[in-house]
Amino acid sequence: MVLAFFILANATVISLFVKFTKKNLHILEIAMYWFSITILVQNYTAPFVMNLKYLVIQDILSLELSHLINRTVLYPYLCIIFLNRYVILKTAGAKLVLLAFFVFLLSGMEWLEDWLGICVHVHWKVWWTFFCWSIILLISVGVMKFFRKHLKKGLYTDELYNELE
Repeated sequence: MVLAFFILANATVISLFVKFTKKNLHILEIAMYWFSITILVQNYTAPFVMNLKYLVIQDILSLELSHLINRTVLYPYLCIIFLNRYVILKTAGAKLVLLAFFVFLLSGMEWLEDWLGICVHVHWKVWWTFFCWSIILLISVGVMKFFRKHLKKGLYTDELYNELE
């Protein structure tokens, strides 16, 4: 039941992004950010699960698959939606509000997993979750700025360059 819920949630997020969101990111950027954010999310959970034992993933296949799907699809796509909105905002205040919203959203998703018994927090302070998601999103913004700078430098067509503006 939990696996079906998260498969539906992942499919919904992807569908909403693909169908209804104005793309402010190039498809190459989306792929790059998805891969880099997936690595960040994997590196976020791995030490806490394997080494420090702050997070416990249940030994039930459907719960393990739910966590795997969320780590590789849902969290990265939510971060890409954040970046997609971030690039069109002009003021620092608006960007800060967007950052806060997505930190709360991603933290809420993580604690929903805890409540459902998928990834149980042990001796974990709640503020650590907010801090970690803030860092992941800020690193994602840094990766985006770095990648856009180098992508624009290597472009030869004005059409693609103008898409990134």
